[in-house]
This record gives sequence, C-alpha cells and structure tokens, in this order.
Amino acid sequence: MIDLKSIAEEFGTPTYVLDVDKAVENFLLLDRRLNCDHVIAYAYKANSEPALVKALTEVGAGATVPSSFGVKLAEWAEVPPEKVVLVGPSP
Repeated sequence: MIDLKSIAEEFGTPTYVLDVDKAVENFLLLDRRLNCDHVIAYAYKANSEPALVKALTEVGAGATVPSSFGVKLAEWAEVPPEKVVLVGPSP
C-alpha cells in the first residue's frame, strides 16, 4: 500500500505517483489470461516514464510508439524490434 500522505508531506502537491509493481502485476495477469499467440504492446503515449517502460519490457511487453522519441525509448528499454508498433496521427 502506498502511503500518499507521507509522499505529499515529503514532496508536496501536486505529485505524480506511479506504482510500477502494480503495473507489472496487471500486465502479467493480462498476459497469462490471453489464451492465444499475442504481443501486448504498451502505449508509450499513455505514460513514457522510463522506469515503467523498462519494467514492462523486462516482463515481455512490446511498445506502441507515437514518435521518434518513442522509438528511441523502446531501443533504450531493449524492446525487440518485432514488438515495436509505430502509430501516427489518425486522419
């Protein structure tokens, strides 16, 4: 359990708090429940925090990247190229 009060006291507000362990737990739960060949590509557009990106990559996530920055982040996180999906603006 994250103690948000102590975080607010230490860092002030507003403060962005990310539970990387919970994100990994949720990823693994989804991964186990998909009963077919699949790649779960995490959307860097949602949150490109390097610690999160790296943790998800380490448990098998791919990457949906919206820009060259996302491609570079995926390379840094060592996402295999076959698991990187480049998406652009929709028409």
